[in-house]
Amino acid sequence: MKQLFIITAMMMQFIAEAMETRLMVNGVLYECMGDGQVQCRVTDSSPLRPTLRSTVEIAGNRFDIVSFVNASIFTKKILIPSNMRVMCGNCSSGGKSLCAITFESGSKLRQIGRAAFFSSNLKLIYIPSNVEIIGDRCFSGCLNLHKVIFDPVSQLKHIGNSAFCGTRLKLIRIPPTVESIGNSCFFVCKELDEVVFESGSSLRQVGQEVFFGSGLKRICILANLKTLESGLFYNCKSLREVVFEENSSLERIKNTVFWKSNLRSLRIPSSVMIMKAFCFFNCPRLYEIEFESGSKLKLIGNAAFSKSSLRSIRIPSSVEIIGKGCFFECTRLRKITIESLSSLREIGICAFENSGMNVICVPENARHVCYLKRVLPELLPEECVIEWMTVEGTS
Repeated sequence: MKQLFIITAMMMQFIAEAMETRLMVNGVLYECMGDGQVQCRVTDSSPLRPTLRSTVEIAGNRFDIVSFVNASIFTKKILIPSNMRVMCGNCSSGGKSLCAITFESGSKLRQIGRAAFFSSNLKLIYIPSNVEIIGDRCFSGCLNLHKVIFDPVSQLKHIGNSAFCGTRLKLIRIPPTVESIGNSCFFVCKELDEVVFESGSSLRQVGQEVFFGSGLKRICILANLKTLESGLFYNCKSLREVVFEENSSLERIKNTVFWKSNLRSLRIPSSVMIMKAFCFFNCPRLYEIEFESGSKLKLIGNAAFSKSSLRSIRIPSSVEIIGKGCFFECTRLRKITIESLSSLREIGICAFENSGMNVICVPENARHVCYLKRVLPELLPEECVIEWMTVEGTS
């Protein structure tokens, strides 16, 4: 009996302490955290358009509300107080009722958390100037979201993985302060046909499959970027033009970057050193690839141009390896020219199989000319002629 009394007393004390750290007002629960900060959450008993307080008094102490945890699945509209600093993950509770978020003037919000508005019914969102991080899947599945407005003096630095996946955005302007964009950020945004990077962009990293299956028609690759990650423009069937900013520092084009795009021609910056497997695989309208003078390219990966519509191509002298099946089934390819003083030392099997090649021009002064004389007759189509070029460039 004594033990039961002690346990009951302890439970009553715990409940009393808990009540001293909580306050419920019109269906909005305010909780005092261990660090002395207060967060709020909207319960199912709240109105459809709840009012969030900027400050509350709990147990005789007044607190600023610094974080918003989540809304009810029934919540339709929310006004976020200016002193709110963090919107935690899953703010919308996965509910499709939420159709509008408004931020008070002078918002101090710095972070919008993981899946904060996942699958909500938002149509438009304004991102306050102090926000630095948009979390993973923040607006993913917002099937009606067609417009995102960043404050003119935005301090945004990072946009998370799949942040706008599956939305109906048509245009996105990336603030100049953004340094990184996560994997699959605009994955299958089929209506997204234009991405604008604001002048003076700080962007250094763009993740894998960021624009996979999007409706992009044209894009400018910033000079800051050193790598185009795997699948970046995979299955962008409307993509016809890619240009690189002057003084590009791009070094790597990774696997499947332009797979199934509708590019017609491309000029590769001289800084590019590696083009990995399948980077231009199955680009049916790609008829011209040009390498800038002074190219540093060393590797053209497996099946890099397979099933494209290339008609001719000039291989820079710096190239050391042409991968397996590199020009496999390039049925319109007629001529390949290997530049003078070529460093080419390895050509993969089936590199030219089922291509339409008629002639390949090879310099006599190639560094591994003996290797080329041995393997080329075995790799080339039977009807293809090898023209050995002297230093002066004659046959």
